[in-house]
Amino acid sequence: MDDEVQLWRYELRRDGATSTVELAGELDLQCADEVRFLLTEQAGIPGVSTVVLDLERVSFLDSTVLGCFISGYYAAQKAGRVLTIVNPSEAALRVLRITGLLTLLAPA
Repeated sequence: MDDEVQLWRYELRRDGATSTVELAGELDLQCADEVRFLLTEQAGIPGVSTVVLDLERVSFLDSTVLGCFISGYYAAQKAGRVLTIVNPSEAALRVLRITGLLTLLAPA
């Protein structure tokens, strides 16, 4: 029996040409591959022009997931799309500011 507790989750929403990926919980190495896949997948969906990454319910964010955000950003750019971060929690906001990624990924 697998006793591993999932400490994070996601929800996908689509509104016209905008795909929103809402992340929640503790984002770390455990979820990095799936987060990277989610972001690059959404950036490649026909008809999507903007991928919005909603971080309102994130309680922890580490550097491996920051790398996933950067991968998603470049995948979106390569596909002629935009990836932005909205509603960062205090925990996420602190890390994004320290690393300078808030400037790169905040909506224009």
